[in-house]
Amino acid sequence: MHFASRCYDHAVLLCEGQNRYKEMKNFDIMARNIPTHLMTKECKSLMKRRGNLRNEMGVFYVNQADALVKSGKLEFKGSVPEVVCGILKLSKTFLNFGLEDFTATADIPNQALVMSNSGRHCRLYACLLYTSPSPR
Repeated sequence: MHFASRCYDHAVLLCEGQNRYKEMKNFDIMARNIPTHLMTKECKSLMKRRGNLRNEMGVFYVNQADALVKSGKLEFKGSVPEVVCGILKLSKTFLNFGLEDFTATADIPNQALVMSNSGRHCRLYACLLYTSPSPR
């Protein structure tokens, strides 16, 4: 999935004629700097697809964290296990990137979808914080 995300990054930049291979580390910054009214139809379509991919990746990692917690194989020793925090942090990163893509294309329904999935992410994290025993 990470490879597909990078492919969309390349496609968005190439679609807008921004073939700047020396600046590959700044894909998201360059893509966000394309004004909505100047985006071609193809570029908007690519950004929406990239947003969908990033949303799905965020949901995938939320599901992975949820399954790991429900497996019962983790020990909560005073805090949320580091592995779960890492997965949830990665999930939040992808959800935020997806929201940025949909915001850049002014796609309100998909923005709402990503926000809903972010809410699920936050509920899982809150549940983990509540259920982890606190040191006394």
